[in-house]
Amino acid sequence: MKIEKELIKMYMAAAAAVIGERTPGEAVYDDAVVAAMNEGLSIQDALARAGQEHPEEAMTVTEEDLPDLRARYEYLQEHARLMGLIKKRKLR
Repeated sequence: MKIEKELIKMYMAAAAAVIGERTPGEAVYDDAVVAAMNEGLSIQDALARAGQEHPEEAMTVTEEDLPDLRARYEYLQEHARLMGLIKKRKLR
């Protein structure tokens, strides 16, 4: 159990470094993008939907931005999945 807690602590530190600091509005926007991706939308469509839902956080995106944004949001998608598993594990 101690090893598990240490691994979670290490993962959380690494994730915080990758994700970086976000305002509450940015986090909500990111969550909206991830939710849209979880529904099967492409990164372009997910960004568009999140931008409609949260226009104050909407980004102007070029084709050149898409690979980096796709990678970021795929990371956030996996991070959300892992956080759900960690939460379930803690509830046992």
